[in-house]
Amino acid sequence: VTFPYKEAVIDLLDELSPGARAIGAVNTIVVRDDGRLVGHNTDTSGFARAIADFVREPETNLVAVIGAGGVGKAIAFALASLKVSDIRIFDSEPARAATLVSLLAPRGGARIAASVEDALRGATGLVNGTPVGMLPGRGMPVAAALLQEKLWVADAVYSPLITPLLAAAQAKGARIMTGRELAIYQAADAFE
Repeated sequence: VTFPYKEAVIDLLDELSPGARAIGAVNTIVVRDDGRLVGHNTDTSGFARAIADFVREPETNLVAVIGAGGVGKAIAFALASLKVSDIRIFDSEPARAATLVSLLAPRGGARIAASVEDALRGATGLVNGTPVGMLPGRGMPVAAALLQEKLWVADAVYSPLITPLLAAAQAKGARIMTGRELAIYQAADAFE
């Protein structure tokens, strides 16, 4: 299940795994022998595996997550599972960011950012959890002027692999991670 249906599909399922229930988003559906449909979220485990090298010292990481939809939720939960100490969530719909922060409250360390600039203040990492930059669009969820060499940048978008955001980050000398890594690891977990 992909954008924009990861949250909408929930009402069509018979059951959710504990992880999918906590996040409120599904990207994998298993059809049981009895025909029951069970929703899972492998974006969370897939992103955690993909980004682990970027957050080797999670207690010193401040990560800005742009987007609080289905994949943004999974990304934030993955960062929390890696014990990232400060997760700042920005969404163009503040209520979505607030909902995600409340879902993460038991795991600690997340707060709403009032703007992209606020989310990036002092950040060590940035993750685009929106479809901005996906073909045929060529937009950027973050202005190039806000990117810098000491920031690592990851994008959930996998088409194109080098999104405008990642190209701008590379031009500044930042480490980047394409959406391919998330796609590969979440698929491996989905097959499992």
